[in-house]
Amino acid sequence: MPFGVDALVIYLTARDHGLFWLYPLLATAGSVGGAAVMFWIGRKAGDVGLPRLISKDRLERLRARVQKGGAVAVALPALLPPPFPLTPFVLTCGALKVNPWWFFPTFGLMRLLRFSVGAALALLYGPGILRVLESGM
Repeated sequence: MPFGVDALVIYLTARDHGLFWLYPLLATAGSVGGAAVMFWIGRKAGDVGLPRLISKDRLERLRARVQKGGAVAVALPALLPPPFPLTPFVLTCGALKVNPWWFFPTFGLMRLLRFSVGAALALLYGPGILRVLESGM
């Protein structure tokens, strides 16, 4: 569910400030775990099987971005909110044989940063967030 994990981190932090540090860690662990599955599926599919998983136009754009972008190509998508297609990006990184010892720490650090920013904002604006959510918008 797009933005679901972010919303959950924000909601849980707003409700319980005492564990604000734990929610981004758990969300990051889940995100990296899911990315690992997609990465290895991409690795198994390889460059030949990837067009069956991702549309041709999107695949060409992602391939160019991954091959030219280096660290920024991994860091930026991990930070971007939906509707950025993160799954095709991770599949492409796997298929293009991006070094997993480099990919996963970068990916994990960026996801931790994203979820930590959400938790920090929930610490600041928690009561207001809860009022809006409980009012039924």
